[in-house]
Amino acid sequence: MPREADGTASPSDEAIRLRAYFISERRRRFALPGDAESDWLEARRQLLSEADGG
Repeated sequence: MPREADGTASPSDEAIRLRAYFISERRRRFALPGDAESDWLEARRQLLSEADGG
């Protein structure tokens, strides 16, 4: 995984894109509020959390 300026691991855009896709599919299936930007941010947050071990 690439590193951010502060030294933390950063997920690739492809990994974020794939996770965001599944988040959006779940959101649509259950008619949850949100949009593509919030899906991207949530995907990135999840991947960073997983990389951190949390």
